Amino acid sequence: MTCLDEIDILMLENLQKNGRMSNVDLSKIVGISPPPCLRRLRYLEKSGIITGYHAKVALSAVGHGFEAICIVNMRANNQSAISNFVSKVQAMNNVLGCMATMGGKDFILRIISKDYNEFDNILINKISNIKGVSKVKPFIIVRTHKDISEIPLTAFSAK
Repeated sequence: MTCLDEIDILMLENLQKNGRMSNVDLSKIVGISPPPCLRRLRYLEKSGIITGYHAKVALSAVGHGFEAICIVNMRANNQSAISNFVSKVQAMNNVLGCMATMGGKDFILRIISKDYNEFDNILINKISNIKGVSKVKPFIIVRTHKDISEIPLTAFSAK
């Protein structure tokens, strides 16, 4: 784990809130001049701590008002079946997340679609048909109460 100082933490906290912030504005907030602020920012990017800058898009505004979480069980947990499943799921635009899990379930998928019919088609004709899948249990999301992408960093600051 990379050791981050208080300035790094403050930079990351502010960039998570506003990734479009200028270097000059960021340097004022963290209390250093722009050149060392930019050097620190480039280091955070090159070291893989900052992995990208993203706009958060409202799903319903772009025609994807239906969302579900699916629990997927595999028939066999051999590397070939898992690699095949992951490869197929990664190619599906409607699958926003694929997490491998422990504890009796193999994968959790986050799937979006324009409506239930499209979701049902994805579930039956795509995901369930992947070789090695034994069971898919969908959970339709009716309301989201918390959806953040900011990581709380104050717990990681150097003392």
